[in-house]
Amino acid sequence: GILALDVTPTFTSRPLKASETVVFVAHGLVGGSHDSYVRAALAHLSADRSQGGLGMRAIVMNSRGCNHSPVTTPKLYHAGATDDIRHAMLWIAKTFPDSPVYGLGFSLGANLLTKYVGEEAESCPLSAAVSIANPFDFVAVSKNVESFNKRIYNFAMGNAARALLARHRKVFEDSITISRDALDGFLKKRFVVLRDFDTAITAPVFGFAHPLEYYATVSSARFMSRIRIPFLGLNAADDPILGPDTLPLGDAYTNPWILLVRTQQGGHLGWFEAGSDGTLRRWFVKPVSEFLTALLEVCSLS
Repeated sequence: GILALDVTPTFTSRPLKASETVVFVAHGLVGGSHDSYVRAALAHLSADRSQGGLGMRAIVMNSRGCNHSPVTTPKLYHAGATDDIRHAMLWIAKTFPDSPVYGLGFSLGANLLTKYVGEEAESCPLSAAVSIANPFDFVAVSKNVESFNKRIYNFAMGNAARALLARHRKVFEDSITISRDALDGFLKKRFVVLRDFDTAITAPVFGFAHPLEYYATVSSARFMSRIRIPFLGLNAADDPILGPDTLPLGDAYTNPWILLVRTQQGGHLGWFEAGSDGTLRRWFVKPVSEFLTALLEVCSLS
């Protein structure tokens, strides 16, 4: 398959320099570099230090089929497809051989990034990672979004995933894992929820017996104990998608590399505050910037 990596600032506007700091970004469900939460973070992180930014070079991984990236094989992506990150890291390592690389993930992308960091353990090439609105435990989250008062989110996410598949259906029509009749039947449904998508598409395409096996296998909570780089997790207690009691607090208490922060409010990627000019801005950019700034200062002293 193909991944699309967006770079900002571009090499034309800011020529490549040795040892410049890189931030790798993984977006949320069917998202991409165009998402407002990604742009809000990178507007600050990639801005020049003279403008109050951190001067980072940002690399956003647009997952297969997302943000107009092509799908060339009958596979999209899923919440635990960390090999895609590994291929992106190979390109980053070749392009920025002497640069420290930091990771930033949002929602599904936060789970993907966290799982990758745990899998790599002591061998992780990242200098640190930040997880924003991470589902962590997909088994618990699936039960939450399937509850009666959360079904609007379930339909919204399921239909978004179905729409992504529909845009690339021709690639899947001759797939050996999904029959054309099954594909047509699924795409003709008026409404679908996430479990429908994972039953019809994710599980058979990626070799899971059923959605619950998929949810249990890809949950990044299973890999938290193996994290060996500075890790910041930011979540909101009122997140309507994640629900209560889904944070891996035990690992936060026992693994000194992990810092989990839970605000009382903020919803799912919905942290906002009023700026000095009265306009709304995304509050999460501030703690992310403070965390990365502290790490950069420590690195400069070492």
